Amino acid sequence: MTKKTLGSLALLLAGLDGAHGQEPVGPFPGMPTQVAPGTMVPGGDWPQTAIPSFGWYGREEACRLQDQAWARFDLLMWWIKPGPNPVPLLTTGSIEAPLPGVLFQPGTAIVYGGSDLHFGTGLGGRLVLGSWLGRDRNLGIEGGGFALEQRSTGYSTSTDGRDGNPFLLRPFYNTQTGLEDVQTISFPGFLDGRFAAYANSKMWGAHADALLNLVETHRYRITGLVGWQYLNLREDLYIRTSYAPLAQFDGLPNPIAFNGGVIDVPGRVEVEDGFAADNQFHGASVGVRAEVGWGRTTLSATTKLGLGANYQKLLINGSTSAIPFPGAVPVTVPGGVLAATTNMGSDSRTAFAAVPQVELAVHVALTERITGRVGYSLIYWPSLIRPGDQIDRRVNETVPPSFVEFGFPVFGTLAPGMPIRTHDFWAHGVDFSFEVRF
Repeated sequence: MTKKTLGSLALLLAGLDGAHGQEPVGPFPGMPTQVAPGTMVPGGDWPQTAIPSFGWYGREEACRLQDQAWARFDLLMWWIKPGPNPVPLLTTGSIEAPLPGVLFQPGTAIVYGGSDLHFGTGLGGRLVLGSWLGRDRNLGIEGGGFALEQRSTGYSTSTDGRDGNPFLLRPFYNTQTGLEDVQTISFPGFLDGRFAAYANSKMWGAHADALLNLVETHRYRITGLVGWQYLNLREDLYIRTSYAPLAQFDGLPNPIAFNGGVIDVPGRVEVEDGFAADNQFHGASVGVRAEVGWGRTTLSATTKLGLGANYQKLLINGSTSAIPFPGAVPVTVPGGVLAATTNMGSDSRTAFAAVPQVELAVHVALTERITGRVGYSLIYWPSLIRPGDQIDRRVNETVPPSFVEFGFPVFGTLAPGMPIRTHDFWAHGVDFSFEVRF
């Protein structure tokens, strides 16, 4: 035997000796080996433990809720931007003043108008439905809608005991004289009158989005949203006056004007001015939703931007009615005072708009499938038409049927007109909801 062969045998025997002192390595057939806490690599038919990822946890250990589909109903408590009402609509003053009730004169006080219309807190509801398209939860869909209750605000006043007190007048700018003027509604001893104004506002909307799961870990999820957005705001403002001549102690007639003629005791004249605005937004929307979870609690933030068309429609209508005696059928002619034949009708337009929205919420898992939620929402909607802004206080005395000068030759500007003025709008508030996941 050569020296080289003897050396090889010696090395082989030394290797066998070392092997007897070591633990066995490698799994036996059918046996798993634990390579990381919570993760088992199968060596046969043994199942693999799920890797923890983002979700609402019902136990101390991370156990993902398989949120394949969800349904959520929100109870909304929202506020909207007050409605503009910059035009003084009712004044009073001293009967002894040179120009009683006329704006900018000593003793004149604005009773109604010239300040915003506050609609207060309104309730509403929102329904959201969604689902992932597949168990991997990479793509999904979500849609829903909301509606706020119709909210109203108003003011009314009348004379006391048919004696003409208090002294009430409707101010306007007279385009024939170029001066401030008034229409008298009540006058002690001569006219008994009533004034009422009320406004309504209602808002609703809907959306449909495709969801793209951009990033997901055991603590957070970021989702992209691409879809369609619809919003609708419908508002109106009505002004109504009613006045009647009072019988004179000396027996002389005390007529009031109507449609080029007169109405005497016991007749009455009623005037209505109405302004209605409808705003609709249709557009594409893009956004992102971020969710971060700690045990049973999750915080979420959603931002969206709608890009599309603002469709706006304005409707103005007015009428004047005469009731010759109580119980008689009213005789009605078109045109009021601020809503007259010169501006009655409708007008519409469409303009581009960008509408951002934000939603913030805190979610708390109540059970494995039911989650409670408290959130805050904000919608900013630029360049809307609102009824109070569309009032033109310029009046030509020959236009309203309730004026003595009705039907006379026209001097000065023929008014009122139909201005289209826009204002930015916002709606925001809190919501309380329950969400069910399937």
